[in-house]
Amino acid sequence: MAFQTTYDFEELKLPGLGEGCLLYGQATLEDNGDGDFVMTKIVLDGKFTLPMPSKTGDNSFRQLMCLQIMNVLYDDKTVDGRHCAQEWADELVSSKQPDPDLLRDARIDDLAYFGGHSSVARLERLLRVVE
Repeated sequence: MAFQTTYDFEELKLPGLGEGCLLYGQATLEDNGDGDFVMTKIVLDGKFTLPMPSKTGDNSFRQLMCLQIMNVLYDDKTVDGRHCAQEWADELVSSKQPDPDLLRDARIDDLAYFGGHSSVARLERLLRVVE
């Protein structure tokens, strides 16, 4: 199962709605396989689950609201977006799950610097001990 955590947001503002719409809720974040996250669920006020946006673009009002919240949380230019990204990074590090690209990166580095004489086997043994 992929790593998953939640991000609690308070007083989230949607662009274009000003100060009149402050949202409280929780976004479920899941590893997309390369260390970044995707949002898989948004719950407002602990009770109301918003339906995820449609890939076809034919969205209801609730799906459009979900899309707007996702846009804010994915945007690192917003305060909420930066907080969400930082909380994801902190949770991922504390989960003790290895970087999915670590071994691949080590192999590339070994090939580039040592001409194919790899220390990857030793690294793999060390990773097994850590797990």
